[in-house]
Amino acid sequence: MIKSKKIIVSIFLFLFSCTLCADPYKSILVNHFNENGAGVIVSIYKFGEKEFEGAVGFADIESKIKLSPEMELKIGSITKQFTAVAILKLVDRGVLSLDESIDNHFDVSNQLWKKITVRHLLTHTSGIPDYISKIYYKEGLVLGKSKEEIFSTIKSLPVSGVPGEKVEYSNSGYFLLGLIIEKISGMEFSLYLEDNIFKPLKMKSTYYLASSDPKVKNVIGYNGSRKAGNFSGEVAFSAGGLVSSAEDLQKWLNAVRNRTVLSDNSWNEMFSPYILNNGERSNVGLGWGIGELNGEKVFVHAGGVFGFSSFVVWFPSEKISIVALSNRMDHGWFNWFLEALGRKSSTQKLSDLSFTVLRESLN
Repeated sequence: MIKSKKIIVSIFLFLFSCTLCADPYKSILVNHFNENGAGVIVSIYKFGEKEFEGAVGFADIESKIKLSPEMELKIGSITKQFTAVAILKLVDRGVLSLDESIDNHFDVSNQLWKKITVRHLLTHTSGIPDYISKIYYKEGLVLGKSKEEIFSTIKSLPVSGVPGEKVEYSNSGYFLLGLIIEKISGMEFSLYLEDNIFKPLKMKSTYYLASSDPKVKNVIGYNGSRKAGNFSGEVAFSAGGLVSSAEDLQKWLNAVRNRTVLSDNSWNEMFSPYILNNGERSNVGLGWGIGELNGEKVFVHAGGVFGFSSFVVWFPSEKISIVALSNRMDHGWFNWFLEALGRKSSTQKLSDLSFTVLRESLN
């Protein structure tokens, strides 16, 4: 958990004193990022209105295609926020409970699974190890595996400790949530999200990445100056298989601000920190990392997969939302951007709130 009282304060001051000042933001991007390398898109909204949106760098370095704000990029683990919303919509319908055992949905002989609830999966407290880092760290995401193969892998992994004991980032939990969504709804995960989230919010540039799509509309991912490997959306599935744009993610954050799509009770569940078995308050909600700065809450999640990195940040008290997308697999650039806005450099980074997302930084 971030403890520094100074972190982000300067961002508030900068944003408040600079309403609709696009040029300073653009100057920061141009001065801080290599315009001849992989690119970055930054979108900042305040009270639901656009404060700034801009991009620097290339979507395709070799073809000299510039990155532009409307382009669609792979968002990795930010997918988990939409998986959480999909689960909560089933809860709102009364066909699922957050505190029911996942044993109700899976035929698994492991008795420890009987103690794992849907809430444990959502809060990374199930104890089921991460299948991507354990098994498919590089090879599987490139080559692709079926959902059945991945489920077989996940159920073979030994449960670590007691469910609810500790937060341990795991893509496995969100993969299983996708299977639960499909089982209860009778729909494919991608179609359920399309009908229940993306269409209502008019998110026309957000979709599930099929393995047949080697690149996303001319946006190529890079690890440094090297092109990243191909990406199989089926392997990441409901843990990280979506593509989106900065504008669409701001539509999502506007829904967060206005508390649409879900019931009030579900919104409260999403942004409430999970209480561990020992009574301690964790730094995770349902699909969000949670922090507190000078008494003000901040919510954040990051994503990273094969040449792409992304962030969404929400400051609820001041209604400020930040979306940052890059076709470079490096989460450090986002901290550099925040520091360029005036935050004092610190070893305690904003990305620390995204529950060790760097485990997904596949080089």
